[in-house]
Amino acid sequence: MTDMAIISAGFKHAPFIKRAQELNQHLRLKNFGYSFKIWIDDYPKDYDIETMSPYLIKYYCMEEMIKEGYKKILWIDSSMRFYHGPKHISNILDNDGYFIVGDGDSRLDTWSDDNFLNVLDLNREDVKEIKMVLGGVFGLNLNHDSGRKIYEAYKELAINHQELFDGLRGIPHSPDSVGKKELSLDTNVKGHRHDTSVLSYICNKLNIKPTQKNSIEGPWYYHNQYLENQKEKNPDPLSNPNIGRFPTNAVIISSDAFIGIRDWET
Repeated sequence: MTDMAIISAGFKHAPFIKRAQELNQHLRLKNFGYSFKIWIDDYPKDYDIETMSPYLIKYYCMEEMIKEGYKKILWIDSSMRFYHGPKHISNILDNDGYFIVGDGDSRLDTWSDDNFLNVLDLNREDVKEIKMVLGGVFGLNLNHDSGRKIYEAYKELAINHQELFDGLRGIPHSPDSVGKKELSLDTNVKGHRHDTSVLSYICNKLNIKPTQKNSIEGPWYYHNQYLENQKEKNPDPLSNPNIGRFPTNAVIISSDAFIGIRDWET
């Protein structure tokens, strides 16, 4: 057994299942030397797809791997791939106890519904300055005090407050839901980010600083928006041979529904 497990899932809807299958194939072909488990149209123990929010599955996937003996867990959404091997992320987990990517200037007050605040006994002012982190890629080391505290807080909310992981979808949000009671009468609230909102709240509560400020500037995880920004700044590929390429220090890269699925490096 290796010291770190890479996990992900894809279920219920065909695009997510297909992405999970491709990620599974990617990890098999690359053979980075780390254990991995991808739940493909399948579910971890104790997770009930019929009664539980799909965003809760991350907790149950982590819990299953921890019960198997793993102490270092790296979750990546099924749309992500490794540009280089994950050893650098493993080293960050050893040193800091967690790998957390900030989501730029996004704030929790914009991406949390009223129910989320009510359950946690908070108001909009309480969360106005809380910056969001990414839920699509994060790692925890349970042998480290910081990683263990994050996981324990995540577990407590996943078990005792499952409703925090439910609610209207966060991104892309429906403009029709803005200003409505089921989301919030506050029109500054644009959606609810479920597990991402939970992780952001936990990081702020525990004074956890992201190991990477955002996904556009790197240095280790790069969102596909990085490539789009390159084209906007310098649309002529002849003058810059790096247009359309990630930097050499990129470890994990991704795309999403806004940008579209790209052809991954083999």
